Amino acid sequence: LSLGASSPHFGTSPLFAMKWFADRVLAATPLLGAAIRDAAHARFATTAGLLVRSGAPLVDAVRTAAACETNSIVASRLDHIARHLAEGGRLAGWLSSSRLLPADLSWSLETGESGGSMADALLQSGAIFDTRSAGEFLALSKFMIPLFVVLNGLIVLSMFSFIFVRYYA
Repeated sequence: LSLGASSPHFGTSPLFAMKWFADRVLAATPLLGAAIRDAAHARFATTAGLLVRSGAPLVDAVRTAAACETNSIVASRLDHIARHLAEGGRLAGWLSSSRLLPADLSWSLETGESGGSMADALLQSGAIFDTRSAGEFLALSKFMIPLFVVLNGLIVLSMFSFIFVRYYA
């Protein structure tokens, strides 16, 4: 296992490529993509905020939050941020210019860094993004239910039309 993990081909399996492609497609979906991104940002901010509040360094908190992320696109962005922090960089100014995170999350993290309350800023941002993603998923479900009812009706109508076409033809 250790030889496989140190291989230059680690993470380049066809399943990894399919997951990366699926994450890209879902992120590009108009309604679903925003909800998935906001939920991922909420998980990141909450995880990193809890770790920073419990005394973990910010670099380790961001790195751990990136490792916990299921969305490969957001995880790679967070890993990029962790590498920047590990090199001694600051969040302030860099996040807004890099555009790796949404503008409101970047602003909140910059404010938390300059004010010395990074854990509180992360946890508040996590709560905001969690509420936002819950509302987006609710709106999406309200849109999807009538769509599935119509699709189900079309399937039933087509089945009955195949059955009754024989008897009337």
